Amino acid sequence: DADESFKGPMQSKAEQCLANAVREDPSNGSALRLYGAVLLEAGKFEKSEVMFRAALALELPAAEPDSKAEQELADDVLAEPLPLSNTLLCLQLMATGQHTPARACLSAAVKGHQQRLLKNGAPLDVLGKPKRTAGAVALDAVEFLVEGCLPGMARRALELSE
Repeated sequence: DADESFKGPMQSKAEQCLANAVREDPSNGSALRLYGAVLLEAGKFEKSEVMFRAALALELPAAEPDSKAEQELADDVLAEPLPLSNTLLCLQLMATGQHTPARACLSAAVKGHQQRLLKNGAPLDVLGKPKRTAGAVALDAVEFLVEGCLPGMARRALELSE
C-alpha cells in the first residue's frame, strides 16, 4: 500500500528533520506547513494544528497595537495568507471533526485564491464559481502533499476537491 511506504523510519526521520528546521528558523512558513502535513499524516493532530496556525500567523498582517486579542479578524484579512495554508488547516480541522471551522478555512482559501488572481490582473470572468475555486485550491494542496510524499493527506485533499 502506498500509504505504508512513508510510515516508520522514513516518517520519523522526516519529522526529526522538519522539527530541526522549524527550531532553527521558526519564521520559515514552508517548513511549518510541511512539518504540519507530516504530523497530520502521522495522526498527530494537535501538533499539526500548532504548525499550520504558526504558518498562518506568519502570513497575517501584524495586529494594531490598540486592537484586542480576542477581536475577530475580518474576512479579507483572513484571506491574505497563502490559500495552501488555509487549505491545510482545513484538512486538519476536518480530520478532527471540526467541520464548521474547516469550512471557514476553506472559504478563506477560496477568497485568498480569488484575491491573488485579481491582484495578478486576471479578468473577473476567470474567477469562476466558489465551488470551482475550492476545487482548485484543494488540487494545489494535493500537489503539495504528493510532492511531500504524503499520500494519505493527498487523498483527503483530493476528496475535498470533489
